[in-house]
This record gives sequence, structure tokens and C-alpha cells, in this order.
Amino acid sequence: MQDGDGARWVRERLDDLLVRLRAIRLPSKTVPVVAVAAPRPEALAALEDGVRAAVRSIMSELVSQRARVAPGLRLEAVALRRANRSLTIAQLRADALFRTLDFFADAMGTRADPPVGTLLAGLDRLLEAALARGIPGYVPPRPIAYLDSVTRGGAITRARTRLPGGVVLPIAMVRVSPESLPTRLTNSLHEAGHQLSVDLGVLGEARPAIQQAAYTVLRDDGAARLWGSWASEILADCWGLLLGGGAPAVDGLQRVLSLPAPMLYSIRAGDPHPPGAIRIPLSLAIARSVHPDPLLDPLARRHDAIHAGDPMPAEIPRLAAAIAPVARRLLEMRFAGLGARRLVEVCDVGAVAPRVIGALVEQGCAQDPQRLASRPPLQALAVLGTARLRGHLDAASHDLASRAWLSALGSLPRRPFDAPPAEAGGWLTGSSAEAADQERAWS
Repeated sequence: MQDGDGARWVRERLDDLLVRLRAIRLPSKTVPVVAVAAPRPEALAALEDGVRAAVRSIMSELVSQRARVAPGLRLEAVALRRANRSLTIAQLRADALFRTLDFFADAMGTRADPPVGTLLAGLDRLLEAALARGIPGYVPPRPIAYLDSVTRGGAITRARTRLPGGVVLPIAMVRVSPESLPTRLTNSLHEAGHQLSVDLGVLGEARPAIQQAAYTVLRDDGAARLWGSWASEILADCWGLLLGGGAPAVDGLQRVLSLPAPMLYSIRAGDPHPPGAIRIPLSLAIARSVHPDPLLDPLARRHDAIHAGDPMPAEIPRLAAAIAPVARRLLEMRFAGLGARRLVEVCDVGAVAPRVIGALVEQGCAQDPQRLASRPPLQALAVLGTARLRGHLDAASHDLASRAWLSALGSLPRRPFDAPPAEAGGWLTGSSAEAADQERAWS
């Protein structure tokens, strides 16, 4: 077959796709974000490096394919079908990449409104503090927070996750809901816990330990395996409780799980989340062990009062018998991934201890955003949550104080190494010479 219609059509589609890929613009070039609301430059640079690598991979493949169907080459029918199949697969990869780029653009777009963007910049700082656990050899990923109302609470796309299109995410993308921003940010500590659990290998250690602790009480393999299947969410809750100061984190969890009774007691096959009727008492047990606080008692009573008349499946009380041993095992366990230390030893629980936080609340710290911004972010968050629980802040003043603090935190001067990188010659470039080489290769 001598350069027929089929080969020309493959070449045309290859050229179309190469043009589309060359036209890609990175999030930093497409979303109008004021400087104070922008993500950390190094976080954005890491994100865009991941995009560049994925685009280069697809383009390199297309350039190779283009050479195999160059004008004048004789293509047999089998070779033409193979070329078309390879191009079709590359097109699907590119389609997936464009969806991933839409995700990034949508996430960055939530910072286009300066007041909201500044709150998200403050949340970035809070997440950085949560991820910085001081584990030797561990360099936490940079987080970027974004706003989305798809669900109550939050979610995380963890760093090092491979996204559609081949982008290996170099940062942690943390979703926060409008319901949570700015007053319910202990939910975001739970998301940071997911990143820590995987990065530090503690999830793999915790799962069999939770399962074994449950079995010691339940003596039922199936029930113990069910507990083990919840390990990821249980461990993330534990991180959130230790980092967030106990009572404020329990309060945040109860608000997220303020659900109709059927949802609160539902156990769904394959769902990594324990039912709320297990999750809330377990969180109270962990908080009482690490952060004993009189505020926890009314939190337990209000939950029980609301749900006292609910029809409860018989399976729930039976599974709940494992709450105490599971909580004890998690808190006593020394994890290899933490250097043989316990979770409480890497979470600086003293900084958010009820006695410390209570003293700051009584000194009026919750009503002083600049003073709050000068405190460690996790401690400041605990102060605001505790002030609300103690009645020092009503709903409106809690919202105003949280906005003022988070905006102040997001507006803190950047350190010198946070300065934006110099403008690159081209979005695919490491240098202008490299860009010129690439353009010559694509032509």
C-alpha cells in the first residue's frame, strides 16, 4: 500500500493531537489568582512538573508514531491497523490527561475570588503544619487546598497518586466543602492523616493490629476482618484527633456525621468507613485517652440524646464491643514507620492539650486573629474550636474569628525561598534550547 487514504488519515489525526498537546496551558497561566491567594510557588511548580512529564510522554510516543507513517513509506494493511490502534490508545491517554487538567484548573479556579482564595491559602499552611511530623528522612508533600461542594467534609487526592493521563501527582490536593470552610477544619486534619498513613507505612502496620484487637473481644473472624477493612478511616480519624486537640475534632466529626439514622447505622460492603454509630464512640474513646477533657462528656451526651430512640441493628452493639481494645491498641502500638514511636509521640499532643488550649481561650486568644496567627496553626485551630464549645464564641463570631485567623495565616509574609520561580521560556521547557529542540523534533 503506497501512502493511501488510511495512512494520510492517521497522520492527520496525529498532527491534530500534537497541536492540541502543544496548546496546553498550565494552571498558573490560566487562572487569575491574586498573589496572596496563590498556592505556594514550590507546590505549584511541582504540580506543573508532573503535568509536563505526562505531556512529554504522550508527545514522545506520538512523534515516534508519526515517523512510522511518514509520507512515502510503504505500509501494509497490518502495519496500518497497528498504527491506527496505537494512535487510538494515545488519544484515549490524551483525553484522560485533559480531564486531569480540567480538575487542576477547576481546583485553582476556586482561588480566583480573593477572600475565598486567601482562606484556602491559610488552609494550605494548616495542612503543611499537620504533615510536618518531624520523621527522620520524611519530606512531606506540599498541599494545595481547593473548594468543592460535592460532599460534606473533605477528601484528599494523595501525593504520588497516578491520575488519568499519566500525571503522577507530586503534591497533595485536599478538598474542603463550603460547609467546613472556615470553621470545621479538623476534617482537613483527617485528610492529612490519610497522606501520613500511606507515606509512613503505618496503615500496613495498623490494619492487622486493628483486626487482631477486634478479634480478642469478638472471637469472630468475619467481624474482625470488618474492623480491619476500616483501618484507613480509623487511622485518619486518629491522626485528626491527636493533631486537632480531641474535643474540637470530635465535635467536627459529629457534625460531618449528622446524618439520618439509616445512614448512621449502615454497614456497606466494601465501604472503608465505619458506620457513624461506631466511629463517633471510637473517636471519643481515643480523645479521652489522649486529651481527657470535661468537654467530651457533653459531646457524648448530646449524641446519645439525639439518637436515643433510633432503631439500631443488632450488629452495631456487637461490633461496638471492640471499640476500647482497638483504641488502646492504636495508641499503644509502636510503628516501624515512625521509628518505633507511638502516634502520640509524633503529634506534639502537648501543644493542643486541653489545659494549654483552655488557658489561651480564657486569655481571649480566640478573639485576636493576629495573635492566633502567631501561634502554631494546629494550636490556633484547637483554640477556636474549644472557644466555640465553651460558649465564648457563638456561630457568627466563630465564623468571623475563623475567617480573620485563616486570612491572616494565609497572608503571612512568604520566606525568601518562597519567591516565585523565574518565567520559563516555554511551558514544556527546562531551557529555551530544549524547547527549540523539541519544536524541531515535532515538525
